[in-house]
This record gives sequence, structure tokens and C-alpha cells, in this order.
Amino acid sequence: MEEIQDSLFTFMSIGTKGAARERVSFISLLSNVLEALKPEIEKGKAEIRADCDMEFVTDRVLLSLILKNLIENAIVYVREGVRPEIEISCSADENYITINVMDNGIGIPEDKREEIFRPFVRLHSVETYPGTGLGLSIVKKAVEMLEGFVGVYSNEKRGSTFYVRLPLRGRYGKA
Repeated sequence: MEEIQDSLFTFMSIGTKGAARERVSFISLLSNVLEALKPEIEKGKAEIRADCDMEFVTDRVLLSLILKNLIENAIVYVREGVRPEIEISCSADENYITINVMDNGIGIPEDKREEIFRPFVRLHSVETYPGTGLGLSIVKKAVEMLEGFVGVYSNEKRGSTFYVRLPLRGRYGKA
């Protein structure tokens, strides 16, 4: 119940202050997120690789929430007996930075890929895969606060890749 309350508070508080803008080192921010998730990473024996040495202007707190929730899901949603493998990468073009979080998890059926971003939508029982049903809703709301979008590519046999595209120009332009 406490976990649900915390997640609901996080979800409801996104957007109440607006988004801050500052230059962020992605690898430094990711390092902080991974340190905060260390108990979950160790418990799941997750292997995490990252290839993104970029700096850009964004809201540090919102991007941390996005990464935290995507990484947590990648650790939890694996088949029994499978060690979570997570690869984080990013790229940029003239207008956007794209952050990919790829996993070797259970995958998401094609007809559920939009539904999973709604609050309290669960595709599995809490006994099978623990959680509040708010993680991806938090991701979507935080991404929208950054004027970006989030989506997923998935294969039920090989896992999922969540992608987050954030604008580099305009309100969150290059520094």
C-alpha cells in the first residue's frame, strides 16, 4: 500500500512545478539513477550497459524518473530464471535526442503497447510481477512535461525497447 501511495504521489506531483532547464550530463545522471537502484539491480542480478556520453538541456528530476521507472521495469519483467540484461543508448539529430532502454524481458503484446502507459493498467497479476501499475504512466507524464514522446518496440520472445524522444530545440534547446 505504501508503494502505491508513493507512486501515486509521484504521478500526481509531475507538472505541478513545471519543468526546470539545465545542462545535464546523461552519463552522470544515469550513474546517479543506477546508484539509487543498486539494491534492485543486485537482487535481480541485472547486467546494465550504457552507451551515451551526451550533454543536453532538460529537467534532471523528470529524466531521472523516466530512467528509474524504465530500468526498474526491465529488471522486474523477465522470465523466471533469466538474468535481466539492459542496454541504454542515445542518439541525437537536429531536433531530438532519443534515449533507448532495451531489455531481454517478457515483451509486450502488440495490442497492449498503447494501453500500458495508462495508470493502473497491468498485463500480469501482482503476484507474478510486482509493482503498482503506475511506472509507465509516470514515464509518459514526465516525457510529456518535457514536450517529448515515448513508445515501445517489442517482441514477446526477445524483450522490449522503450524509446524516449526529447526536443533539442525550442523550449528545451541546446545549451
